[in-house]
Amino acid sequence: MSRNSEKANSLLNRYHRQKNVLPVTGDARPKRVQSVKDLRVAEKFRLLCVQEISQKISRINDVSLNDYQIRDLNDELNKLTKERFAWEYHIKELGGPNYILNSNKAMSSVNVDSSGYRYFGRAKDLPDVKQMLEARKKHKTEQETQIQVAKDKKLRLRLLEESKEKLPLSYFGVVNTTVEETSHTDAQGQDEELLEYESRLTTERRRKLNVQFSGASTRSDDEVSLLHLKIPESSAIEKYIIQKKKEKLLSSL
Repeated sequence: MSRNSEKANSLLNRYHRQKNVLPVTGDARPKRVQSVKDLRVAEKFRLLCVQEISQKISRINDVSLNDYQIRDLNDELNKLTKERFAWEYHIKELGGPNYILNSNKAMSSVNVDSSGYRYFGRAKDLPDVKQMLEARKKHKTEQETQIQVAKDKKLRLRLLEESKEKLPLSYFGVVNTTVEETSHTDAQGQDEELLEYESRLTTERRRKLNVQFSGASTRSDDEVSLLHLKIPESSAIEKYIIQKKKEKLLSSL
């Protein structure tokens, strides 16, 4: 074969490799994952990417590295992570296995900032990064606390509302208290308000019974006998009503 023929074949092979007609040899990965049409080649490049990530994660934990080296390695790991996800999505498009779910689980323990930038290994211990992560953790804790308080508040308001529906305040002669008025009290105040509310209902019920049976001489024997019924203590009634309503509401959540 002449020199010109060898050169032509070499150029042709290079062209076909760029077009992914022939399997690519070596470890050089193309910049565009979509240019790879062969599933086996795509999986090979993903594997090379995973191996490189593993090596750099081991490297970034080296105690001999300075801050600049750690930042550079962390930048490289972020680029490699994006590339690995790109290969995994492309492999799925080509009909290959779904690596995405396992990759997401593996990355769940890696700290991420608001822009999606990840911090690996000793990069989390850099002064500015550590301060940022602590601030994000504090903010997250405050949000979770606010959400829990809101849930407790909603539960208490539902207890009050359900009590009003079952035992109308107008029947007992008690001034109605709207949900909007109680929404401005804190958690402790709502607990006290609920107990006070149930206590007033119990007191009014007793008063109504006493008024109804005050004219005992004009009542029948059955009605008079009701006057001697032992009514439970208000504290026991309050405790029972509150406990039952909480159990019912919690079971419906």
